[in-house]
Amino acid sequence: IMRLKRAGVRNLQSRVIQNWTGEEVDPNFRDHAGKFDRVVLDAPCSGSGVWRRQPDAKWRFTEDDIQHYQTMQRDIFNRGAALVKPGGRLIYITCSVLKSENSQQVQAFLAENEDFAPYDHKLLGADLDLPPWPQNSLTQDGFLQLCPESGKESEKCDGTFVAVLQRQR
Repeated sequence: IMRLKRAGVRNLQSRVIQNWTGEEVDPNFRDHAGKFDRVVLDAPCSGSGVWRRQPDAKWRFTEDDIQHYQTMQRDIFNRGAALVKPGGRLIYITCSVLKSENSQQVQAFLAENEDFAPYDHKLLGADLDLPPWPQNSLTQDGFLQLCPESGKESEKCDGTFVAVLQRQR
């Protein structure tokens, strides 16, 4: 909360996008479509980023599971995007290390949504009063992919993916 105050955030609303069908915008958000500065999507995923701590989980995981998560991720991505205003940002996060849930999902979204583009990760640190993302943790597209094996400092972390996209004006 302190970082938000230092960053000048005055109006923060935390909302859950419900499972809904048949409508482009969740009925609870209809009045807010295209008005949010930031939309954070903590997407459901395989959880492959925590398999280091829960190795038995990978043996229970099936191909049908990954298809199910990918379908939900695409749906959540598109529905969350409808809430972002021009110039606003869409932040997509998973606890996965699988490209099919991470960079491939983002690239598929960008191919279908020309009004969004990757936000320069070098600017994020200045925006949030944080250090820049470590170079060895960036994907080719400039997204953050933390993996437990990526270095001594990150050995204690789980696998995490973050993509920040900006809706063009």
